[in-house]
Amino acid sequence: MLVAGNWKSNKSFNEAREFVHAFAQKEGPAEGVDVMIAPPAPYLAAMGQGELPFRLGAQNVSATGPGAQTGEFTADMLAGCGVVDVIVGHSERRDGHGDDDERVAEKVNRVLEAGLRVVFCCGESLQDRQSDVHFDKVVR
Repeated sequence: MLVAGNWKSNKSFNEAREFVHAFAQKEGPAEGVDVMIAPPAPYLAAMGQGELPFRLGAQNVSATGPGAQTGEFTADMLAGCGVVDVIVGHSERRDGHGDDDERVAEKVNRVLEAGLRVVFCCGESLQDRQSDVHFDKVVR
């Protein structure tokens, strides 16, 4: 079982460090439970140094490899920061950033090629749930 916390665009860097320090003082999760945090991308390298009491996840990844992709970060870059898991397909990325099914599939491939674990989001919206098509979207 995976329990994950996606921080989205929250916490200052100092708040993030304080949280990690406090989290490290807590008793570990129950057997068979993995815990993952996905802080904002600028914090990943700092969070990935040293022993962590959780799995480090990224909130996004480039659908392409290395090259002239200003502002993007590749799966290999994430792995180099200590990232183990990568979230792909989140509804906010699908709705606000053009991550359609094809782009999400490309991201999944990049993550797997880098030897990282995919945390796949189906990306169903509130409108999908209210229209009762969310199960169809998840299956697709």
